[in-house]
Amino acid sequence: SGLDGGGLAGETLDDHPVEDLRARRRALVAHDRAHPRLYLDLDALARLQDPAAPRVATLAVEQAGSGPLLPAALLLAARESARVGDQVGAIGFYRRFLDRYPEHGDSPAARFGLAAALESTGEGEEALRLFRGIWITAPLSSFAPVARDRERDLTDRGVPAPSLTPRERVDRVERLLAGGQATQARIEADVFVVEGISGDPLLRALRVAAEASRRLGKSD
Repeated sequence: SGLDGGGLAGETLDDHPVEDLRARRRALVAHDRAHPRLYLDLDALARLQDPAAPRVATLAVEQAGSGPLLPAALLLAARESARVGDQVGAIGFYRRFLDRYPEHGDSPAARFGLAAALESTGEGEEALRLFRGIWITAPLSSFAPVARDRERDLTDRGVPAPSLTPRERVDRVERLLAGGQATQARIEADVFVVEGISGDPLLRALRVAAEASRRLGKSD
């Protein structure tokens, strides 16, 4: 039988008694081979915070190969590794995910998880760069405001933080506009004029301000 995601989508944790899940978990751990319920069981075990979930997560990654379930398996493996304190393992899985799927919809979540794991191992500078990157390149993500707070917390604790460049700032402004946040995009774009920023970043900011004003029905 196949491992197609559509066949698993309708099933929930309530469909599987805890003891049944744990019995199948023991079989999964004992036999290192493909299992049609592997990914469903992994998700359920993770929600139960079962001690075997990290081991089953690693098995899921191995069995996924390069198939469509690999992104989900990598993220679950990373999260489960972090949950049990294996930050090195979590970092490895998050990096694999981001190397392979940099534009994936769950990329902000993976970058946030990687940053948190790096912060916990004392890699504050790389963590700060990742938190900042989420705020810049994924401003509409639910992780963006939290990432900004974590970045500021690291700065307050003495982690070196280079100033945001005009190019980084205008990258964020353009993404805000593209995501439908015309008001915030206009506010941040106007700052370029106030601060006397010049060159290509200013031209891009002015284009954003003009388009945002058009969408908001303003003529100034």
